[in-house]
Amino acid sequence: MRRIFVATLLSCSFAAWAAPSSAAPAPAAAPALKTQQANQCQEISSLAQAIMAARQKGIPMPQVLETLKQSGAGNLYTPMQAIAQDAYSRPQPVAELDRQKAVQDFGNEAFASCTKAQQQQAQSKPKR
Repeated sequence: MRRIFVATLLSCSFAAWAAPSSAAPAPAAAPALKTQQANQCQEISSLAQAIMAARQKGIPMPQVLETLKQSGAGNLYTPMQAIAQDAYSRPQPVAELDRQKAVQDFGNEAFASCTKAQQQQAQSKPKR
């Protein structure tokens, strides 16, 4: 059962990431991020989409958190825990198209929040 869930979580993540989006594009400030930072934000966005996809499929939050813990999310586990709490606090739409939009929008929000935090962190570092 756990293997199926991990596979589903990962496939949802990659499917949501690869799917064309009709939602708003990533913030214009994102290209200014260093490649490593942008990659981390993309990873967070993909995991956020996978979490929301699990939410939309009715998978219990404790199961999602346990899968994240065992997946090797490592330093991303704490922010993913907060993202999971946010995802599970939102309503579960009835229509499939609305569920897909909720997944995509949630991933976009996570990416935007990550890039904003990265930029604020870069601005707050003293220049030598």
